[in-house]
Parts: sequence; C-alpha cells; structure tokens
Amino acid sequence: DVHNTAKNAQGQEPSGNQDICAAVVNATAGKLEVAPCFLPKALSGPYWVVAFSKEDGWALVSGGPPTIPSGTGCKTGDGVNGSGLWIFTRFQERNETTLDKVRAIAVAKGFDLSVLNDCTQTNCTATLA
Repeated sequence: DVHNTAKNAQGQEPSGNQDICAAVVNATAGKLEVAPCFLPKALSGPYWVVAFSKEDGWALVSGGPPTIPSGTGCKTGDGVNGSGLWIFTRFQERNETTLDKVRAIAVAKGFDLSVLNDCTQTNCTATLA
C-alpha cells in the first residue's frame, strides 16, 4: 500500500481515504496497476515507470502508454485512468539540472512535455519514510 499525501495551495489535505494500492503487472517493464484500495482491481489504472535513478532519487512515470500524437511527441489520455506524466523526486526543493535531465529522457522516448505541470513542494511538512 501507498499513503498518498497531498495538500492544496492553502495547505489543507483532501478529505477521505488516501490509501492507494499498487499491483505489479510486469516488474521488468516497470508496469503497475494503481487505484484507491477500496476500489476493485478492475478499476485500477496503468502506471509505467519509464525511467528512474535510485542513486539520483528520481522517476519518470507515465499513466500508461502515450498513444495520442501531438505536435511535439505523444501523450496519454486526459481522464482518470490511462492519463498523466510525472517526474517524481525524493527532494522537496526543485533541482533544475535533474528536471532537465529527466525531461530530456522523456523527449527521447517520444513524450509530449506540454502535459507536465510545475509544482512547488517547499512548504510540505511530510517526511520521507
């Protein structure tokens, strides 16, 4: 299980159960199915670990295959499942060098970066487990 912690711009956590369950579909290819634990597995969505560096503390994750052509690559859908592209890091402060490196990997793999949204985590109080 994964405990998903999030806060809005006002520092408030969303209400409700935030526990998420992940099932490995193909460990070699980095493919998972993820959903809130209270939902049946059939309602889970794809999460693909496209690239990662344990040493540098980052992962490039796609909400499944990027199948929609765009002007600068391909992207996933825009619904709840089968959508999304994320760069996860283990650090609260942005490291532009790391982000540029991971963005370049995403472009080389054919992803459209226009779907990425910058966010700040410097006000987060969560600690790494």
